[in-house]
Amino acid sequence: MIGGLYAAGSTAARVTGRAYPGGGASLATAMVFGFIAANHVADRVTAGR
Repeated sequence: MIGGLYAAGSTAARVTGRAYPGGGASLATAMVFGFIAANHVADRVTAGR
């Protein structure tokens, strides 16, 4: 694990495991993990780090 490094969508580990249910299946997780990453960055910027 590398602190501050985020991945989203099919780049990250999929919630479906090895199965590929179809295009767009990773959109929800990409949005959630993207939101988490953006909040983390915003917190670090406002803290001056």
